[in-house]
Amino acid sequence: MENNEIENFVENNIKNFQTIGKGWNEIIREMLIEFAKNGWNLDNQIFGKEKYASLQCSSFSNDSEIEIFKCIRIKFEKLSGVTCQECGDKSKHRYFKGWEYTLCKNCYLEKATNEIYLKKRSNLEECKFCGYFAFSEDNCKFCGNYDYNTTGIKMNPRNDFENELEYIKYCQMEVYVDKDDEIEFSKRTKGYSKSETYKILFSEEELNEYIEMIKNLG
Repeated sequence: MENNEIENFVENNIKNFQTIGKGWNEIIREMLIEFAKNGWNLDNQIFGKEKYASLQCSSFSNDSEIEIFKCIRIKFEKLSGVTCQECGDKSKHRYFKGWEYTLCKNCYLEKATNEIYLKKRSNLEECKFCGYFAFSEDNCKFCGNYDYNTTGIKMNPRNDFENELEYIKYCQMEVYVDKDDEIEFSKRTKGYSKSETYKILFSEEELNEYIEMIKNLG
């Protein structure tokens, strides 16, 4: 197969991918090249989009059912989970204001700082997830986590956790793992103070299990 045929295939198909930011452009390009080099019918198009902060691919060809192409698709879908959507640097899965993202530390901090909601400071309560006085109505304006009983959002906590305690512990572990980002975020926003009575509910064993789970997902 000629290089110009592969390049034409890549250029014709990369426009079929709808993603947030340009950080995945290079891995999409590499994926399409691997498809072409492994015998993909270049007349068949490949499509993709961002879903739950990872790359999801599809096609209208039976070729996609062949094992080699399944493996390529899975390989790059996993790679997207550790590649920043915005800049392409190494990153991880993050939650912010009810949405999922795959962002590096710098892009996460920039996004969070730009979107931070600083109104109603006098009415803010202590957040049970991060410990900052930043909770108002049904979510925390600092860590972005929602109350367990909140409805009408994309990620409804009651659908994914048996009870409120398990949900709180999970969110607290998320915050703990991102503690360096949290400190930097606090410096940037200068809008919230942390409670001196904030209590961590998760155990060391639970934290280790959570960290191991993150590693497996990556």
